[in-house]
Amino acid sequence: EEHDKLGRVFTDSVKELCESECKLCGKRMTIKSLREHVRLRHEENIKEYRRRFGDLTYTKLTYHRCKMCRKPMKAAVITIGNHMKKQHQMTFQEYKEAFQIFQSQAKKKFFIRKRKRMREGKTANHV
Repeated sequence: EEHDKLGRVFTDSVKELCESECKLCGKRMTIKSLREHVRLRHEENIKEYRRRFGDLTYTKLTYHRCKMCRKPMKAAVITIGNHMKKQHQMTFQEYKEAFQIFQSQAKKKFFIRKRKRMREGKTANHV
């Protein structure tokens, strides 16, 4: 976690992405999740939601500095994904994997377990 002169918090962590609060039920989540949440939980699309409540506001505002060009931007999947597509011709997924950032804990645990099994398997084969 890094701070700049303006006091902005910069992150590469999936746990520190920008968050918003659903105006219909008060649940907090990322903007990307909010779109799905509004559609699935409240059977409303994000355009209708925005008409009713105005622009989406953040309950947690964090930033991310692009690993390729150092440009600061909101730490939101949509924002970073758009930047990647326009400036670097890659997807958010490709960017995450290339720089090993914004990894979910489940994915990390999977790779740790996989490595451990591989080590145990190799040990068993050498006996």
